[in-house]
Amino acid sequence: MFTQLQFCSSLYKIFTHNTFPTKCIFLVGKNQIGNDYIITNASKILNELFGITTTPTKLFWLHANGPSPHFILYCVNDIKINSSEIEIFTKNLCPAKANKSLPLDTCYLSDVMKTNTPGLVFLGKKYKLNDLLNNL
Repeated sequence: MFTQLQFCSSLYKIFTHNTFPTKCIFLVGKNQIGNDYIITNASKILNELFGITTTPTKLFWLHANGPSPHFILYCVNDIKINSSEIEIFTKNLCPAKANKSLPLDTCYLSDVMKTNTPGLVFLGKKYKLNDLLNNL
C-alpha cells in the first residue's frame, strides 16, 4: 500500500504509494511540533524533495479521533485512490488511544488553522474523505 521513505527528519515521516510513488504522498507529523511544521511547510517539503509544485488548497489534512498524528496527503488527479485504503493506512499509524472506529476528520490543508498550542488546530469546513478524493 504505502512505503516509508528513508528520509530522516525529527519532525515528520514521508510515505509514498507503492503503485503511484510520485503521485500519492503522505507527510506524517512525528510530534506536536512536527504536526505544526508540516501544516506550515507541506508545499515546501514536496517541492524540495520531489520537485512538486502545489498549494494548501490542493493538499488534504487528515486526523483520527483522539490522539493522532497530523497527516497531509498529496494526490494528483490522474489517479484514483480508494478512500478505504487511505483510511486504513492512516488509522494503522495512529496510537492505540485513538478512536479508530470513528471516521477521520478531513479537510483541505487551507482550511486548517493552527493555534498557539503546538499540535492543536481549528478546522474550517470538514469534508468526507471520499468527497475530497473524488474532487481531485
